[in-house]
Amino acid sequence: MVKKIASVFLSVIIAFGVITIAPFTVSANEIYNGFELFKTSSGYYCIEQYLGEDINVVIPSYINGMTVKVINGQAFENCKKIESVVIPDTIEGIGVYAFNNCISLKTVSMSKNITNIDYYAFKNCQSLTSITLPEKMTYLSDDAFNGCINLTTLNYNVKSALNRDFDILRNFSQIEHLNIGHT
Repeated sequence: MVKKIASVFLSVIIAFGVITIAPFTVSANEIYNGFELFKTSSGYYCIEQYLGEDINVVIPSYINGMTVKVINGQAFENCKKIESVVIPDTIEGIGVYAFNNCISLKTVSMSKNITNIDYYAFKNCQSLTSITLPEKMTYLSDDAFNGCINLTTLNYNVKSALNRDFDILRNFSQIEHLNIGHT
């Protein structure tokens, strides 16, 4: 009897996709063109997970009139076929392990408005050879590019680089071209 009641309860939850527990509402994530999205209470989307099969991915700036602002942790993790990603200027942050093990990722067109790249965001992106970090960056994890064994060019033109930012270089003995500038 208890199993039957639980089964009916779960069926209703799955059918409606929404659980309401006053005063909180938890709703199912939305899917749009291969992207699983989370709608924040602040009125913007976060990329939760990439479900698509494209090798050249263009992250949308807006979906249904709402801005896409964040790539959450592990959103593209283990997407081993992706070769390029275009991150639009609406994106402000890249979460932990966001592109971890994207071993075929060669090029990343970075949003000029990214302020935060978190731990291991691009870990083990072995095909990545060059990256240009945006000027507005205020936080770059020391290990953001850990395991990027072919990363040979790092362009880092920021308005206010802190001394700790240079700790990122400890993981890059293979860097041949380091372009650091201040604007």
